[in-house]
Amino acid sequence: MDQSFTLHEAIASRTINSAYLTNSEGHLGTTEAGKLADYVIISRNIFDIPVDEISEVNVVSTAINGRVVYQAEAGGS
Repeated sequence: MDQSFTLHEAIASRTINSAYLTNSEGHLGTTEAGKLADYVIISRNIFDIPVDEISEVNVVSTAINGRVVYQAEAGGS
C-alpha cells in the first residue's frame, strides 16, 4: 500500500485543508480578496525542482495578517 502523497497534496494539507479543519476557510487557506494575508516567499519554485532538493530552499520572507514578520538578509537566499 502506497502511503505517500504528492507535493500538491502536501501543500493543500497545510493551507486550505488546515483552514477547513479549523473552520477558518472563510478567511484563511487560499489567496483571495478579503482573506488574511498569511504567506511565505521562498527562494525557489518547489514545483519546478526535484523533490529531494526542496530541503535546500530558503525562506525569503514571511507575513502574518499582511505584516512581514521575517525578512532574510540581502544575499542570504
